[in-house]
Amino acid sequence: MKYINISFVLLLLSAFSSVRADSPVVAVFGFCGTTRNQTVVANAFTSVLTQSLAVSDKFEVMKAGAVVKAIDERGGISALADEKVVEVLAHEMACQYVVFGDVLNADVDSVKFSGYGVTSFKTTFNLRVSLKVLNVYNKAIVFAKILETSSAPQVNIDTSPGFSAGVFTNLSKDVSKSVSAPMLTALLKDIRKDQLAQQRELQAQEVPSRSRMNGVGIDQFIIGFDCNVSDASVEIDGVLEGTCSDKIPVPAGVHEIVISARNYVSSRIKIRVNRDTVVPVDLIRPNRN
Repeated sequence: MKYINISFVLLLLSAFSSVRADSPVVAVFGFCGTTRNQTVVANAFTSVLTQSLAVSDKFEVMKAGAVVKAIDERGGISALADEKVVEVLAHEMACQYVVFGDVLNADVDSVKFSGYGVTSFKTTFNLRVSLKVLNVYNKAIVFAKILETSSAPQVNIDTSPGFSAGVFTNLSKDVSKSVSAPMLTALLKDIRKDQLAQQRELQAQEVPSRSRMNGVGIDQFIIGFDCNVSDASVEIDGVLEGTCSDKIPVPAGVHEIVISARNYVSSRIKIRVNRDTVVPVDLIRPNRN
């Protein structure tokens, strides 16, 4: 029997009131695994990395309920193996950053031997995990790491699943703690870079808005849509602009986009535009159950 698991252990910032209202939102989508041991590793990694995010007041952590609901609407956690689905969900949830990955390996090498009438095992635990932090606005991977480790060989008389789970949990916590600081540093560096870009945008927007919409004083860019319903309507900042088959010019800055089609659930996306871009959209049909 296969086990597919992704942990949604998301913690609200302990000093939530200190988070600015315009702070970026980070969603921890967790780690996918396909075996019992990989599930244990996924849970431990997600727990430790989420706690490491809670030390900063520079961003807001997305609530667990919103993440779970969105993923359930996409058909369950197995859909997150597709990075395009991860990107689509992040856009819909108005998250700027997503932490996610895969447990690539979590196995046990065990050699059986006997002595003095007792059967024992010499056991080594091995794990390999892929970790990524995605900036959803510009599709840049701001942090990526393949984490690999093995335990020291252990001589014991127990190879039960419960014993393996305990060892993998401790091993995973040690490894994930070692990567928490560089992950957070890379995230904060990218946030600062984005804040500087926003300041430049605000300076450009000092020109009256009507002039800017006429192309004076601010850049315009083209938004396209990679949508499964090509004739779905596109509403940008409350104005109907066309369909998903159109290329739509918009001024630089943050825009709220609503994609709608008959017999589909509407998709609401918040995106920062500072270059020509194609937005992935995957409309789903309503659950009739």
